[in-house]
Amino acid sequence: MIRKILLFTVLVFAALPAHAQEITYCISSNKLTHMHDQMGVLKPEMQRAYNELFDLLISQTLSTNTDNAGCVTKEELAQICKNVWGNDTSECEAFVYEVTDEVPTREYKTLEFSTLLGKTDFSDIDPEVFHKAFNKSVARRLYSNIPSKLQDMGTVFLNQAKEKQLNPFISSAISLYESGRGTSNAARTKNNIAGLGGPGKWIAFATVEDSIIKESETIQKNLGQKDLKALALSGKYCATNREAWFKDVSSVARELYRNYNNILTGKK
Repeated sequence: MIRKILLFTVLVFAALPAHAQEITYCISSNKLTHMHDQMGVLKPEMQRAYNELFDLLISQTLSTNTDNAGCVTKEELAQICKNVWGNDTSECEAFVYEVTDEVPTREYKTLEFSTLLGKTDFSDIDPEVFHKAFNKSVARRLYSNIPSKLQDMGTVFLNQAKEKQLNPFISSAISLYESGRGTSNAARTKNNIAGLGGPGKWIAFATVEDSIIKESETIQKNLGQKDLKALALSGKYCATNREAWFKDVSSVARELYRNYNNILTGKK
């Protein structure tokens, strides 16, 4: 209860200005509330990082100097990353990306990931950037020596998503997750990149494109209100461990979205 009261106090002061001499990120009360509410779906390391962030903000609120309440410096974020992930900057990237408010250069840069999941119009997606972002996620397959069936398929996913009014970051993430990023046995032997049919009953497709079309039709039919959580709870992709499936697919979708934004803004 005390922690909740302190967190509420942090939210009240979240919009206060930061000291100009430091590289400081101030987090809005809405964003802090969202972070806190989403803790349960995060991986343990990410939960620990957010808990350290909340503890830092609470300690600032309890101090005599509250000018920086709701704000965190670049150095403080770096220390949290080091505490949780050591020198693994790739794992820390998602945390820093969500916490900081970078200057937007295009519309997607202004969207928080949670807002993106509720977006229904994707006509403004840059096809070339999405293609590159998708292939970057494909490249993270576990066995790099196994050619991926999903290589260069980003455009197919995007076209299907636009046609069926789906979220391409979600539909792509489902296939990336279900097929081991295009290297699963079902993907390699049956062109099944979405786990359709279930273990031992994998549906065979003539082409990967046919599998993507079928997956898109399945999502369109079962995706309540364009909500990935609703699809997870429907059991259409995972009859058991539905919460775990939701978390894992969300993680891949977040990665793909981060790739898209990084390429969009000229980052490597």
